[in-house]
Amino acid sequence: MNPNTQPSVSQAMQFMSKSWTAQEPHVAHPGLIPRQHPGVQVLTRGCFVVVILISLLVACKPADPNAMQVKLETTIPPSGIGKTSLAFMLEKDGEPLTGAMVSVENIMTHPGMIPVTRPAQEIGNGKYQAQQLEFAMAGDYVLTMTAKKDGRIFTGEVRFGVQP
Repeated sequence: MNPNTQPSVSQAMQFMSKSWTAQEPHVAHPGLIPRQHPGVQVLTRGCFVVVILISLLVACKPADPNAMQVKLETTIPPSGIGKTSLAFMLEKDGEPLTGAMVSVENIMTHPGMIPVTRPAQEIGNGKYQAQQLEFAMAGDYVLTMTAKKDGRIFTGEVRFGVQP
């Protein structure tokens, strides 16, 4: 092929398909070995170290001091659609949380659903009961318990599904 003439489309296609086959690897400049600039290696190592440090900081963050543990005492029936009373135990640092003003927010995780909040009364030794909690339809729900005691606010949640 004359270097001063344009190749035909078929010649170009043939060259391109031949250049990228496994039998003839494409080498831009034979004899040259690609090298990384030393600064790229330092930057790569530095980024790796930063990612590891951020991962450790996120994984080792201290527990939320306002978090509490919630244990359901009432079993939600498999077909839990409708209104129900809910008994639950609240604990803070492994001890029953007593004498708190408690409310329960009930929300379905489906977008657009409006949360419903009900008060809960203590029935003894960290156990509380909320009346008239409604599960309008089958789906996934989140119950968020909020307890106020001695000027502090504690929260905990329970996630579960209601079947039709």
